[in-house]
Amino acid sequence: MEIKEIKQKLPIEKVLNYYGLKTDKNNMLRCPFHNDKTPSMKIYPETNTWTCFSSNCEAGSGDTIEFIQRKEKLIKHQAILKAASMLSIAKSRTLSGVNGTENNTPKQPEIIKPNNKPTPENNQFLKQFSSFKHAIVRSPKAREYAEKRHLNINKPEIAYNSGTTYKKMKNCLIFPLKNKENQITSFYGRSIFDKENAKHYYTTGRTGLYPEHPKEETESLILTESVIDAATLLQYPEITEKHSILALYGTNGLTPEHTKAIKNTEQLREIILFFDGDEAGRTATVKTGHALSQQFPNLKISTVETPENEDINSLLDGHDQEIFKHLINNKKLFLSTEKNLIERPEEPEPKQQINTTPNNQANTLNTSNPDYITLNTSELQITVLGGINLQQLDRLRITIKITTGTGSVRNNIDLYNIDQTDRFINKAAEKLETGTSILNKAISELTDKLENYRMNKLESRKKRKPKDRILTAKREQAAINYLKSKDLLKRTNEDIGKTGVIGEENNRLLMYLIFTSRLRKQPLHIISLGGSGTGKTYLQEKISELIPENDKKIITILSENAFYYFEEKEIKHKLILIEDMDGAEAVLYPLRELMSKREISKTVTIKDSKGNNKTVSLTVKGP
Repeated sequence: MEIKEIKQKLPIEKVLNYYGLKTDKNNMLRCPFHNDKTPSMKIYPETNTWTCFSSNCEAGSGDTIEFIQRKEKLIKHQAILKAASMLSIAKSRTLSGVNGTENNTPKQPEIIKPNNKPTPENNQFLKQFSSFKHAIVRSPKAREYAEKRHLNINKPEIAYNSGTTYKKMKNCLIFPLKNKENQITSFYGRSIFDKENAKHYYTTGRTGLYPEHPKEETESLILTESVIDAATLLQYPEITEKHSILALYGTNGLTPEHTKAIKNTEQLREIILFFDGDEAGRTATVKTGHALSQQFPNLKISTVETPENEDINSLLDGHDQEIFKHLINNKKLFLSTEKNLIERPEEPEPKQQINTTPNNQANTLNTSNPDYITLNTSELQITVLGGINLQQLDRLRITIKITTGTGSVRNNIDLYNIDQTDRFINKAAEKLETGTSILNKAISELTDKLENYRMNKLESRKKRKPKDRILTAKREQAAINYLKSKDLLKRTNEDIGKTGVIGEENNRLLMYLIFTSRLRKQPLHIISLGGSGTGKTYLQEKISELIPENDKKIITILSENAFYYFEEKEIKHKLILIEDMDGAEAVLYPLRELMSKREISKTVTIKDSKGNNKTVSLTVKGP
């Protein structure tokens, strides 16, 4: 029996009944995954799914199998088996009722049950991974790293090792590698500290693939360069519904186990290589494509053109998930010719520890630790202690340490101050017994690389502006029909409730109407009053989610002159959300003026290019 068939045939109500849970008339119940005093879990029988709307719960949403998985704290494979057995029990009971005889022997699932019983070693991996799953929930630094890498820790195949076992994998996100029976046989670890040459780890005698061996019915298979990239794609159903995902182990990571697994997918038609957009990734694409073309001459091999110096995971730093769909849809056919084959020396197969993107070449600025930046030349080792200031672009003040075979020297200098730099080079050359020309060249190179690093960091921090949503004629007409139909306010309030705002019927509707009044000439304003912990911020956050991103600004605290430095029409007809009145005390006056006069202005003195003082007026429009 296929997983899809199990989900279709096993209603969510049967799962709830199995665990003695009942919903009320609104299909709500107390969430079994956290201490729930009032019903916050919504059941959707038509789709066999559930969602917990409580801010105190990390369960989120899921289907029948994910409910079983969370309820019994199983890995996904075990939950599938449990779901199949529930379905078999229900089926056997139905048959016994028809025949009038007892039949308590449930029919076993057909396909998803492993062919072999798990070995004691595999059981140990299973128990250990369950322990790692608990650890990631308890570790703020692991959750912070996962969030930075755009990984959802609620997914069952991501865990964390705090160091109680597998000492060499301490402080690593853990990903299970599985054999063809879907049993965990070893682990891959990714350090959350991004230490250079100490990022990637495997358990000794690595076997297994991530996330699993492709199923026999797979028609399209995406190969990624790394496990993190595969985990990234696995989070998006629009990708996984059309393609299976399989991670290689670096640029030379196509193993015999990979090729054997591919060979077992009898319905496979296409392999898509989605590697990094750097020189190593492009070389690996050609090499892997050539190898696969020779081994599987009847398969279509395609390649994705990853943007320069990006990988699958890093693409999410500046794009949404639509970038994956766009790149895959624009894939190119791989032509296996001798011209395409770029020779690259084989790298040793990793055993206990590996860095899939080694970066120990000379003259490469290592910024993996922003507080300990290094640059190695053939003669010198340069370290920037404490990192660099990203804001003061008119200076580049650093604490520098230069080391040679004869010793080391440290100093604070501004690389943009030629006098300071010259004095430091002369003194360092004398102490280190090296030529000033060597130091001059190294300091010049360091300055250029730090400038580029700073500009790239500032560029990456710029918040990408969401695109304006344009209504199609069909949607516009649907909106007009909605507004013209009867009981508008009642239906609007009901629809707000369907988004997950439970209770607060009067307040939620009132707040929504006030938020939408931003488009009027004289909009309304609102202050939420209530005791601490009564849900003021939560209500504001949930209702603000119904407002388009481009039409709102969420602010925690404002400085005295903050409002005067918006662009002239930047906040015109925008919704300004201030989380707490304490954060707005300094701006109450300009805030009131924007509300009443719908405009504020301020005259300030600045210096022109010649150093002369002149006055300019800053005007910001409302309402």
